Amino acid sequence: MAFCQNCGSPVSGDVCQNCGQAVTPVEALTQQEAQSMPGQEPKGSGGKIAAIVALVVIIIVILAAMLFMFPASKDSNGGPEENYAVTMTDVKTMEVHISGEFTDDTAEVVREVIDEKFGDEDDRVTSDEIRDFEEEYGDMEDEHSKGFTMNSDEGKYSEVSIILRGAQGDTNSENTIPFTITATIEWKSLETDKDFYFIMLPLYSIFENNMFKYDNIEKFKFTAPSGYDVHDIDGLKEDIQSGQTPVTGTVDDDFEYIYISLSKKDSSVKPGDITVDMTGTDMIKLYVKGEETGDDAEAGREEIDNYYGNGDDTVTPEEVENYIEYTEERRVSSYYDASSGYEIDFNTGEYSEYSLSFFGAEGDVKSSRPIAYAIAATIEWDSINTTKDFYIIGISASDQGGEQFTYISPSGYEIVRVDKLVEDVASGATSASGTIEDDAVNVYVTIVKKGSDAGSADSEPNGGTDTANSVSSGDEICGGLEEDNDDDDYYKIDLNHYDYLTVYLNGPDEANFDLRLYRPNGDEVRSSTGSGSSETVWDYISSSEPEGNYFIRVECYEGSGPYTLEIIVS
Repeated sequence: MAFCQNCGSPVSGDVCQNCGQAVTPVEALTQQEAQSMPGQEPKGSGGKIAAIVALVVIIIVILAAMLFMFPASKDSNGGPEENYAVTMTDVKTMEVHISGEFTDDTAEVVREVIDEKFGDEDDRVTSDEIRDFEEEYGDMEDEHSKGFTMNSDEGKYSEVSIILRGAQGDTNSENTIPFTITATIEWKSLETDKDFYFIMLPLYSIFENNMFKYDNIEKFKFTAPSGYDVHDIDGLKEDIQSGQTPVTGTVDDDFEYIYISLSKKDSSVKPGDITVDMTGTDMIKLYVKGEETGDDAEAGREEIDNYYGNGDDTVTPEEVENYIEYTEERRVSSYYDASSGYEIDFNTGEYSEYSLSFFGAEGDVKSSRPIAYAIAATIEWDSINTTKDFYIIGISASDQGGEQFTYISPSGYEIVRVDKLVEDVASGATSASGTIEDDAVNVYVTIVKKGSDAGSADSEPNGGTDTANSVSSGDEICGGLEEDNDDDDYYKIDLNHYDYLTVYLNGPDEANFDLRLYRPNGDEVRSSTGSGSSETVWDYISSSEPEGNYFIRVECYEGSGPYTLEIIVS
């Protein structure tokens, strides 16, 4: 075959059909020579190039998809999936890694603080000023420890570092400032052998009394210490399955804190919405979780704005802090009786410690968005007989119907009865858990010293004189009455001529119990039927009175709950 000397195309006549040039009668070009001429592609090369291009496109698409599905690993500040990650190797310390952004007004405030504290107040932020800020930030352990608590014990940073990016420029700029924070947090005086812990982690940073909200923190990861499970987490959008560790989730925009409950593996004690831990007979540790919703949430915001803010119909983080600070101070002050709902043997205790956390209270006061809260407190009694064989512990449960309740007895004591829980609690247990009844004002727990007969509970059935429990002088009996079942309690005591009998009844304030005394023949001798549950009856057994078994009746007129009965014969 002949090829055109001009363009190298194959020709079959005197004129090239490709370029139109005349073909001279010379020796034909070889195919290799023709293919090497400028502008001439080898036969079949167009398909090969298209295949190569398609392959490159496919590779790019695959790489892009991989980058989307598996983003490049970050540094030690939380890993690729979490920008707030907490790891606890034990209950004493935890490692915190946070990455996020300061945006809009918050970014402007951060720049203003940097310029004011570490610059020359020229309304510009330089790289040197940022480095000074980062260095100072790491040294301010006391400032940063605010907000981190565990069982009401305040945390303390042993290490902390912050890295800012993009903060340079005009202080009025609202350009985003990305940041990463790495910290090790320790606890000052934490008890390290408990069955459960409550941890509060703030979603903000405090610097020089300025509270910076972490923006664009979406993912959260928590790893429990060895031997513990995550019982519950508030502040995440997802429902957490009890027993998980680690836990990952999405941070709820409405929350200012993340609140974590830990429970020891295989422990019968699980934290609830109200948890009472008695380390002794004159002290309780109290933990309460809950939320205000609807009108109650709106009323709460209005109170904060009116009394702790400027009345502008908006609740700020600073106003919430003012409310919390005042409330905590008031609870432990001598002029405010805030612990009236917490009793031992119907005696009011006093707060020695109290801490309160609010989540989601910020914003428009007209908002009915839920406000979550957490309370940790220590309540003590200075006038309790600490050597008694039994005690009745009353825990305020107003508006807690349907919530969970957990009680842990002090060492050496066991539970006899629990009033105002939906579930029956087995006698002899050292801890009890259940659901609070909807109409409960208080939950009452009666405990007895192990191995002791004195102060034991009434024995059923004792609803009449024929089944009355026998008692003696000096006995202290703990019993209970329920309004709905018409089951009064009867006791009998053998009295002789010239005996002087006094019976003291003490019951809950919200109930109305009466006390009556009967002769052996059934005639009523005396009665005490006041409007409360503290009643007293007495009688002198003269020579004209019959000897034998006298009967004491504890009668329920209204309400329910436990009572104590003290019998003295002189």
